[in-house]
Amino acid sequence: MATNNAAAKYMQGMDQASTRGVAVWFDQHTSTTFRNASGELIFAQGRPYHSIVELRTKMPVGPVMPLGWQAPVYAPQQYVIKAIGKVTNLPSSVAGILTNTTTDRIRIDYAAMREDDRQATEAHWREAVNKADAMGWTPPNYGRPMDKRLLALVGPAPRSPKIADAFIAGDPWILGMLMPTRDAQTGQMRVEPNTELERLLKLNRDDLMTPEEAEREEAAFEADRASRAEVLQPDVLAEANAMLAEAKRLHAEMQAMAKGQAMRTDSARPRGRPRKADTVTAG
Repeated sequence: MATNNAAAKYMQGMDQASTRGVAVWFDQHTSTTFRNASGELIFAQGRPYHSIVELRTKMPVGPVMPLGWQAPVYAPQQYVIKAIGKVTNLPSSVAGILTNTTTDRIRIDYAAMREDDRQATEAHWREAVNKADAMGWTPPNYGRPMDKRLLALVGPAPRSPKIADAFIAGDPWILGMLMPTRDAQTGQMRVEPNTELERLLKLNRDDLMTPEEAEREEAAFEADRASRAEVLQPDVLAEANAMLAEAKRLHAEMQAMAKGQAMRTDSARPRGRPRKADTVTAG
């Protein structure tokens, strides 16, 4: 019996539910204009995140994940650091779904992210220059797209420092803080992307279109062509009718000319029976 009690106490000590809770975190990016689908100003305190934490230390024991919002890209976890400051007046969408929560602010260290990305980009470029020299190829310019032969040797380029720069500058698209608008071509609601950043995120190049860009451009081209066809259609039809009328007129003139020629030829012929030639009878 004592053994069972000891086992029960041991298992209770291993029960994570008694030592862990849920925390809500808010970063440094605030907005007093962005509203979610329910009309809430969910970024008034910053962009909300949630994570599992140790109740004793209040420190996360897993990833810090966005809560109720999306963005094209998120800062890597190693740059998310805790800062001082409690948060109150939680949005109802946050406070209503979580219990046993603690709230605090976090700060994303974009300067460290940019420096790491700059060093990685420079190291990648230096390796590419050495490979190009060894192969007798033209060395690449720093920050410019590389020859695909070089990329096959040194691997794809690392994340561009321009991504961290966009975070620091507070670009609303990359932060997920841009309201959707209605696309004039498709009629659908969508968030207008920052095309340069979108290319860097998907291709790590700013000189090529992403598949989404290509699709949007094709849709815009087709819509423009359709609108032009609608505008030009009456003119095209009128021109076709005019050409048909002209063709009929010319055909009628040719028929009249042919008929007149036939009449002139017929009138020039001698009338009556043709005279027989004189015959000589041999005596």
